[in-house]
Amino acid sequence: MLTEPASDALTEEWADHRQQIEEAKARGDFDAIVSPVRHGDRPHYDRKATYYASEFEARLVEASMLPSERGNDSLLVDVMKDAMGNVVGPVACC
Repeated sequence: MLTEPASDALTEEWADHRQQIEEAKARGDFDAIVSPVRHGDRPHYDRKATYYASEFEARLVEASMLPSERGNDSLLVDVMKDAMGNVVGPVACC
């Protein structure tokens, strides 16, 4: 996962970013770019990449594609089930 430079970044920053993309493609491990910039406002665009508005969104998608450690549909399902906890029901207070 790579993070795109700001839209007003220097040409050198964009060149470094493009180089990182090319190196990742050569390794075969490139598929996601984090960029808060809207598609139409993006100065550079790679058709083979998927763009995400935040790293959180990209990590959710990544977790949804990873295998479950407990036999669920994905690692994301494992995490969501853990987050739910074991709620039995409402408890009267005082």
